[in-house]
Amino acid sequence: MKRLITLLSIAAAVSSMTAAEFITAGNGTNWNFATLAQVEESGVTVGDAPGTYVLDGSVTIAAGDSFTLDDGITVLMAKNAELVIDGTASFDVANGSTFTRQGEGVVPHYVFNRSQEGDIVFHNVHFEYAGLKQFSDYGITVDHCTFRYHEANTTNGSGAISIGGTGSVNVTNSTFEYNKRSGISGAANSSCNVTIEGCRFYYNDQQNLNHPQINLTAAEAVMIRCNQVIGDRTKTRGGGIVVSNLQGAAKNGHCWIENNYVADNRFGISVYSDQTAYVLNNYLLNNNTETNPNNGGSGINITDASGTQTTFISGNHIEGHFWGVSIIGGKDINLGRIDVPMSDPAYNPGMNTFIDNGVDDVPYELYNNSANTVYAQNNYWRNATNLDELAVLITDMSDNDALGEVLYLPAAGGIGVSGSKFDLNDDNNVNVGDVSRLYQEILGTGNGE
Repeated sequence: MKRLITLLSIAAAVSSMTAAEFITAGNGTNWNFATLAQVEESGVTVGDAPGTYVLDGSVTIAAGDSFTLDDGITVLMAKNAELVIDGTASFDVANGSTFTRQGEGVVPHYVFNRSQEGDIVFHNVHFEYAGLKQFSDYGITVDHCTFRYHEANTTNGSGAISIGGTGSVNVTNSTFEYNKRSGISGAANSSCNVTIEGCRFYYNDQQNLNHPQINLTAAEAVMIRCNQVIGDRTKTRGGGIVVSNLQGAAKNGHCWIENNYVADNRFGISVYSDQTAYVLNNYLLNNNTETNPNNGGSGINITDASGTQTTFISGNHIEGHFWGVSIIGGKDINLGRIDVPMSDPAYNPGMNTFIDNGVDDVPYELYNNSANTVYAQNNYWRNATNLDELAVLITDMSDNDALGEVLYLPAAGGIGVSGSKFDLNDDNNVNVGDVSRLYQEILGTGNGE
């Protein structure tokens, strides 16, 4: 009798019961897959194997209700199956739970967070074929999760995590691999603060459709730190990291792209349109899978036709690209300026290292394809030992009158100066480990080491 009463009370908490769509009543009930499986109309059933559930259709946890993911379960998702959160939820499990497809060839949808009731934590949750959509004005935290084989399409979004709301997104210590398009992508018309730190992106954009592994829209604060972003060299269209502001969604946008290892993509790092960006201490290697150098292959690319972008580039290792750094437009693109005091906001210690970037044996370490004057002082340029060897590595007004000048002297290692290494005060002799600390002190960002 007690079990019957429980089942009846759960059934009473349902406002809509159809085979295709199940919406809870929003009366304060806490749901999990076990209780959903007790309601026939939910489309959730107990699977054949212990600890498995089958999700067949759409389940929405209504506003006012809550959902808890149980630890150690596997959810087998049928074609177009989805779990939608309008209420509150916890996906924080100790040992790990998995959302995956019901069988070979089945394309499920996602877990869809559109809650307006509070932040949600995903911890130790593993997604296979299905994705996670974040369209909430409250934030999500994703930690120690995995995302594999996401079946991207118009409905499911371009990323294994697709972002469209305004709530902050924090992704840490997670793995993204073999997804059809991006690992993480943000809508071009939506801006939210994003932190991605300590994650591994591996062989994403398996559809080979020009989707970067990380593809975000600028916001008040975007932080991409200490990640591995490794491309599949059999693919020619998948880029590394992009932060853009193509539709002007972000006002006063700032991004920090720091201490990442980015290798074997179509390009390494690209920053588009109106924002202030800090590209610091990244190791960029052989991001040159693009078959046409005119369409990609930069270690770092700056593109900004509006002339509003300010970007500081310091301490990066840039090796084996068609174009080491390519600049198309922008307002103030600074790769190193040590002729001003360290207290000056324009100060940049440089310390970028350029090695073997070029096309058909023609070196292109820095290509200033803009009319702007660009500072690029105190950088290491291949094996250049004198001014003549250094000058041919840089494309600017000396090669084309329509281009702006690159001010690259003094260079690290003593080229262009006499006497000591930089012929400057000791306070201006900065090593690469100081770069993040300097920006914290000088700019007050609080994002330095």
